[in-house]
Amino acid sequence: MPATRNILGISAYYHDAAAALLRDGEIAAAAQEERFTRKKNDPDFPRQAIQFCLRHAGLLGRELFADNKLLEAGSEYQEVIRLQPTNPVAHINLGVVLAKQNQLAEAIKQFEEALRLDPTNQQAQLYRAQAQTLMQ
Repeated sequence: MPATRNILGISAYYHDAAAALLRDGEIAAAAQEERFTRKKNDPDFPRQAIQFCLRHAGLLGRELFADNKLLEAGSEYQEVIRLQPTNPVAHINLGVVLAKQNQLAEAIKQFEEALRLDPTNQQAQLYRAQAQTLMQ
């Protein structure tokens, strides 16, 4: 399976600053900065719009996990689940964070939710089996 390609586009310092994230050529998230600052036609650098796009796509959690910031990564994945409750990847990622924190029962629940959403997800099946083995 080829790697996912993410492209973040920004518009700033003119009229209506905004950010958009493309994942493999499809829009994954987009937001205008004024949505967060409540300043009509906000031209400033779209920091909050960028953060929204990265969070919505689950990329903030991935970076935090890579830096071994497990509590922060878990919080980010929970936020992604709040925004997209039917996203099986977010449930898998949260499950991995929980498993790494030795919260195996909670991790298994996340893997099972991912499998409920996508019954053929091999990654969720593998992680669930590993967590179940560790619980024995």
